Amino acid sequence: MNILELKDVSYNIRKKKILKSIDMQVKSGDILGLIGSNGAGKSSLLEVITGIVRKYGGSITYDGIKVEEIKDFDKKIGFVSQDIALYEKLSGLENLKFWSKLYGVSDNEIHKIISDMGMEEYINDKVSTYSGGMKRKLNIASSIMHFPEIIVMDEPLVGIDKNWINEILDIIKKLSGEGRIIIISSHRFQDFSKIWNRICVLKEGSIVAYGDKEKLLETIEWGKKVKTSSFPSDNLNLLEQEGIIDVESTARGLDIKLGRNPIYLDKLLEDLKLKGENVEIIGIKSPQVEDLYEKFK
Repeated sequence: MNILELKDVSYNIRKKKILKSIDMQVKSGDILGLIGSNGAGKSSLLEVITGIVRKYGGSITYDGIKVEEIKDFDKKIGFVSQDIALYEKLSGLENLKFWSKLYGVSDNEIHKIISDMGMEEYINDKVSTYSGGMKRKLNIASSIMHFPEIIVMDEPLVGIDKNWINEILDIIKKLSGEGRIIIISSHRFQDFSKIWNRICVLKEGSIVAYGDKEKLLETIEWGKKVKTSSFPSDNLNLLEQEGIIDVESTARGLDIKLGRNPIYLDKLLEDLKLKGENVEIIGIKSPQVEDLYEKFK
């Protein structure tokens, strides 16, 4: 098992502290979600990990060896930028052949990545004819055609429609299943929460939450959020009822947050029924990654 570890990593621009005492460990097969508000330090952390920024404090090791001491460590990393770096007038294959020269990738390896990414049908067409999803897949392929052990992605779903999202998520899951270390920075919480198994929350350059996704979600004080499409009379003095943590009015009804004991949800629904309230429940949800983001932002 490969382990990428950051210990007390810091990064300053002039006298401004951008990253502060970052401690993080990511292992083979992990898909780590890096989240935080704009300016939290996510992009800077990706730049430090990928070697774009080389002057930083602390240490980064891979399998216990400092990355600076590992020959050709850069080739163990694939960085998928948010910006698509493709030549529109060239075909997909020509683009891959162009980028392959940077990595020393053979024709056989190029054809393997084409097959792995499922791009055979359109790889000989000009990129200018591609949809957003096709360009995004080709952009990913050009960044990982050297089959890196560590894959770092910055907003890899930008500019694509929902028809392509699951296909790209499946590709990422497959890469994780092959034992790659994957780090993804994104605000697409709803999409990536399906595959992230670990979460790192950054705020003002510091880690404020880090660990197993499900365990972090358990730190959110409420266990269920009930959404109604109308308002109960006098709101039933909801906040006085046991297990109700918060009640928020929306444009159409209420968002009612309940404690983690399952009995609280049953009690709320029973109370509504006994009081003869004609309140339509339009959604019941458990805490999600977006709620974790809201907790710490």
